[in-house]
Amino acid sequence: MKYIKKEQEPEKLRSWFNNQYDEEGNRLGCDYYDDVPSDVKRDVKEHLLKEQGFLCCYTGILIDTENSHIEHLKPYSICRNEKNYEDVNYFNLVTAYPGRNYKSQEDENDEYDELNQPSKKKQE
Repeated sequence: MKYIKKEQEPEKLRSWFNNQYDEEGNRLGCDYYDDVPSDVKRDVKEHLLKEQGFLCCYTGILIDTENSHIEHLKPYSICRNEKNYEDVNYFNLVTAYPGRNYKSQEDENDEYDELNQPSKKKQE
């Protein structure tokens, strides 16, 4: 595995996260799969790909927006259980080639959005 020097998070992600409060100042939902808008995910993915030199963080093979997905270094399920917003922390995100177990880790009824990210909203 190649060392990845993480840069500052994209402005779109920072701006989105910093504005996730209701009128009383309570933090709104910041779930990576359910709450982050697709344009912010797209921007994050593009930044990660450039930062990694378009190489999979695990295999080192060349990847692009079509054959990669965003991976959480600290697993998404742990981040969500801890409720500390690490699932939307840029420093916890990398891009990877979707291996053979990628979709099988999710519920078979989950749909995938245009960025190959699982959507927790069930298909109707």
